[in-house]
Amino acid sequence: MDNYTSTSNCYPYPIVISTLLISLPSPLVLLLAIAPLVVVKLKFRNQPPLPPGPTPWPLIGNLPEIWRNKPAFRWILGLMKHLGTDIACIRLAKTHIIVVTSPEIAREFLKKQDSVFASRPTTMATEYATRGFLSTALVPWGDQWKKMRRVIACNVINPARLRWLLHKRTEEADNLVKFIYNQCICSNPF
Repeated sequence: MDNYTSTSNCYPYPIVISTLLISLPSPLVLLLAIAPLVVVKLKFRNQPPLPPGPTPWPLIGNLPEIWRNKPAFRWILGLMKHLGTDIACIRLAKTHIIVVTSPEIAREFLKKQDSVFASRPTTMATEYATRGFLSTALVPWGDQWKKMRRVIACNVINPARLRWLLHKRTEEADNLVKFIYNQCICSNPF
């Protein structure tokens, strides 16, 4: 008897919790189990339908298929021929990749809908890497991107500037080749 009372005094919480769970009404437990599924369904209901594609794995998407079937572009092209479509959706982790083989659909993406598809995803890493999106490589599409593009097109990549800097680029390329050659000679004693 003394042993029984010491056990119940040491572990009172599991008994209370299990008693509470058993005493809860079953509709409440069912509601708590189904509520997250309903929330997820409602979240994805407002998205437009995606093009056809292979069935993705739950968290990693179609990454195993990409890794298994090398080169990936041939697997994607064969998949699209198998599906009989010119546009497909392949999921890589959380990102949906839309693949297009038809020139007409590609023209629609690149010419008519370019403002929708031109922007890059904004993440904290890209913001820090570009010091607040001040570079040209990772800037999301918008006014800043347009200004940076205009500056680069007018001042950096114009033909007169390229001709003016040709000698410097050639000299730097020669220096790089000499440096690599010297490193190879110094490291290889034969």
